[in-house]
Amino acid sequence: MGLGSGIVITSNVCYTRCMKPSSITNFWTKVDRSKGFFSCWEWQGYIDPLGYGYYHPSKSVKLLAHRFAYTLFQGEIPKPLVLDHLCRNRACVNPSHLEPVSNAENILRGNGQSAVNARKTHCPKGHEFTPENTRIDKKGARRCRECERLYLRDAYAKGYYTSPERRAYMRDWRRARKS
Repeated sequence: MGLGSGIVITSNVCYTRCMKPSSITNFWTKVDRSKGFFSCWEWQGYIDPLGYGYYHPSKSVKLLAHRFAYTLFQGEIPKPLVLDHLCRNRACVNPSHLEPVSNAENILRGNGQSAVNARKTHCPKGHEFTPENTRIDKKGARRCRECERLYLRDAYAKGYYTSPERRAYMRDWRRARKS
């Protein structure tokens, strides 16, 4: 991880190495703690388009502000873990609002599509996702067995699987597959 211009440093070594008294004083001038200890401490410096604050202790070093604050108060972030904003405010640098978690846990705690789908307890037609009623497809997505059963029942009733054309197609497909 170089220290070139525009490169974001995520190594714990750099975060601890940048903990000079002048850097720490400069850091706190960019934090709004006026709402109190338990509220979000808003980063007043540069905030990227995703909402994360960046701190520049020198011209060649760019650090994530919340990681710097956490390292300052709690020590190094354990290696395989990332920081989760418990307050859901990415510009917050309050260490009591940050928790080290695995990347998978951080994603599932969020509001992204995978997190939203993981929290669903029922299929779109209202059937509960239970171990007996849930099938995992080849892509890892959950499928409702009851919905699949109803779909196949309707398909058979409409003659899709019993029409002569369909039977001939399936017979040819099986023969081609065997050879």
